[in-house]
Amino acid sequence: MFADFAKIYIKSGKGGDGHVSFRRELYVPNGGPNGGDGGKGGDIIFQVDKGLNTLYEFRHNHNYKAEPGQEGGKQNKTGKNGEDLIIKVPEGTIIREAETGKIVADMSGDNQRAVVLKGGRGGKGNQHYATATMQVPKYAQPGQKAMELAREEGIKVGILRPITLWPFPTKAIAAYAEKVKGMLVTELNAGQMVEDVRLSVNGKVKVEHFGRLGGIVPDPEEIVSALKEKLIEKWTLIR
Repeated sequence: MFADFAKIYIKSGKGGDGHVSFRRELYVPNGGPNGGDGGKGGDIIFQVDKGLNTLYEFRHNHNYKAEPGQEGGKQNKTGKNGEDLIIKVPEGTIIREAETGKIVADMSGDNQRAVVLKGGRGGKGNQHYATATMQVPKYAQPGQKAMELAREEGIKVGILRPITLWPFPTKAIAAYAEKVKGMLVTELNAGQMVEDVRLSVNGKVKVEHFGRLGGIVPDPEEIVSALKEKLIEKWTLIR
């Protein structure tokens, strides 16, 4: 009996950006928005291959990256999803986080396939942002690019995206306040949700705000810059 060991780097595919476009029809000079959603990024999947009995291949190839989702298109077309990346390993392989040693997956017994990293969700196209007062929204939602850029710089950061503001996710935010060092709330306004977040954390962590006015969606690079400027240490990102 012998132990085989290999260290690799894995990255799931980022979600494609939402698209900004408008209908162009004869006699309709100001058609409504029809920008499609970005495609989902590919997952990183480990799968048992009973024909393998060593980790020899991983000593030559250390980096594994799933395919990103494609940007949405005109006429409400959703971008193509990125292909999943399947990494084949011998039966009995144990996958751990390099920093913590935490077991992510034990590829033995009935566990022959495990999704270790899920791909990013695609951003929403501008078709989703039309309202009674804004018929021609000129922005779309970027994919999870800001988080990925921050992580590439070594910043330990995540995203909490509330599905609804009523009831407000107070318990979920309070739970994260026990685990993180700070929170950055990004909004398309001068600050509406940030005060609710501050009430939820009850002073346990620092909460800062970054917003853009006029319906302008900030670039991922701007969010990362705000993250560095407003929160000195490493925290959780809320959008």
